[in-house]
Amino acid sequence: MEKFGEWKHVIQMNDWKPESAATWTVDVIEPGHYYLSLNYKGKGKLVWKTTTDEGIIVQNQQPATEKYNTYPMGILTFKKAGKHTLTVALVEGEPTSSSLESIVIKPIK
Repeated sequence: MEKFGEWKHVIQMNDWKPESAATWTVDVIEPGHYYLSLNYKGKGKLVWKTTTDEGIIVQNQQPATEKYNTYPMGILTFKKAGKHTLTVALVEGEPTSSSLESIVIKPIK
């Protein structure tokens, strides 16, 4: 996809194993509550668990489709501003067909 003259691409995490996890480092400007969504595809119902470095856990089961779609997972709370680590793991579901493309975090206003 071309956007403003630059080529963009996305790397997907797939072929999940029981010990697999995807990790992001985010820089939180304002502490508070944020909507959490995951963009993924797969078969059947999948259970995803997201954990912050502050011990906040959001776990949710959503149906999956064969095309990437963004699904709401819940609300994350960041107690402090600064750099934080988010870890996402597939807890239950078909691991070979599951593919995680991205995580979406939006402030609750």
